[in-house]
Amino acid sequence: MAKNNGGNAYKKLVRVLLVLFVLVIICGAGYILMDRSIKAQQEENANYARQENQLQQQRYQEALAEWQKQEVKPETPSWPAPKADGWDVVDLTGFAVNKPYDVNVSRKDLLLGGMVLVNKWHALPDDYYAAAEEGMLAVYQVNKDIPVSGSGVKLLPDALSALGTMLDAAKAEGLENYLIEEGYRSLEKQQQYYTEAESNYTSRYSGEALKQKTISSGVNYPGTSEYQSGLAFNPRRYLAGDAEFNGVKFYDSPQSDWLLKNGWKYGFVFRFPVEGYPNETVIDKSYKTGVSSKLMIYRYVGEGHAAAMNALGMCMEEYIEYLMAHPHIAVYENGTLKYEITRKNANTQNGASVEVSGNAREYSVSMDNCGGVIVCMTH
Repeated sequence: MAKNNGGNAYKKLVRVLLVLFVLVIICGAGYILMDRSIKAQQEENANYARQENQLQQQRYQEALAEWQKQEVKPETPSWPAPKADGWDVVDLTGFAVNKPYDVNVSRKDLLLGGMVLVNKWHALPDDYYAAAEEGMLAVYQVNKDIPVSGSGVKLLPDALSALGTMLDAAKAEGLENYLIEEGYRSLEKQQQYYTEAESNYTSRYSGEALKQKTISSGVNYPGTSEYQSGLAFNPRRYLAGDAEFNGVKFYDSPQSDWLLKNGWKYGFVFRFPVEGYPNETVIDKSYKTGVSSKLMIYRYVGEGHAAAMNALGMCMEEYIEYLMAHPHIAVYENGTLKYEITRKNANTQNGASVEVSGNAREYSVSMDNCGGVIVCMTH
């Protein structure tokens, strides 16, 4: 009886173990199937999310493209139109320079840029003379076709070159026999002239009264003479051995009329217009220049500025004031853009940075001796 009971117990144990083994197999298989089902569901969800995301992006791109088609983009405002005929100056104040790029200009180049104002209210900067004298040229050494009164007649290079071109143009029209009597005058020479004139009044005047009396006699205070710029000259006419020709006052000559009418084309302006001088067409500007004397002085400012001054009918003082009020202008000839001119206030002690149009083929930059820098761009 004991053996049978032991055998039955063993068989029960085997059955239990078999049942447990089967359960383990079933659970393992169920776990694997469940894991695969979960992963399949997760992949299905991920695919759905990706498809929804792609669909949303497609809808966004379509909506964006449709909005861009309907969007009205603001147009860049056009410059005011110039006159179709003749010379015209158009105010571009508020308009930016096209395709601007920055240019750094040295103090020396600003000093010698051509637009430094000099009159009884605006003396040349102290460092002007050293900069000017470094580049000053004796006219007779550079261009022997320009008649001069002596070897001491000197000009800065740009003025000298333009003078030669202008006199060649006059000659081509049958007008010759110009004579350049005066050019650059050093500070020392101007001081000498002033001291000599002053000595005539020291017995009767002193202080500010002596200064004003000396200036009123026709001699500029040192530093305020246009001749000290190295850009001004005094023209006359002369024909060797012809007393009758030489006896005609320059302002009464065809040479003078031609210069007054055409000088601006070569960058020169008649510096001190007074009523009816050099001829009856001239309007008085002495209230601006401070000079009421009849002085035969032409000054080089550059072709762009001379063209603008001629079109506006302005002297140099008026023109600089105009640029202060209208710091961006364009100069047209028969509807074609010739020059673009800008001005800005700037401390020029260490040079200056200016904007230049990428459309311009050349440019010049100058300080104006009135706290500003002027850029003239040639198109």
